Amino acid sequence: MGQGQAAVASELLAQAAREGHWLSIKNLHLATNWLSSLDEQLQSITDKHADFRLWLTTEPHPRFSTILAQSCLKVTYEVSIFFHIFSSFFSFFCVKGKLKTL
Repeated sequence: MGQGQAAVASELLAQAAREGHWLSIKNLHLATNWLSSLDEQLQSITDKHADFRLWLTTEPHPRFSTILAQSCLKVTYEVSIFFHIFSSFFSFFCVKGKLKTL
């Protein structure tokens, strides 16, 4: 989202709800001013197709709508433990871009 994409997203949302598509609206933290309109549009959709799904992505933001967040099923992504182990291992054996000899 961002840079005037709110109108496009609103049109796609209406079409997806009507026709039963899946829609992903990304980076909502860049369009916090639009969130109240999004919430209103979601509440006003009366003829949702049974196959309609909406995915919203955002980074944590203090102005993100709590009402919208509470009405959603939330999925979070956290870096796996494997990544932490690998980066610790790599940083231990790497000095200034060159591998240490064992």
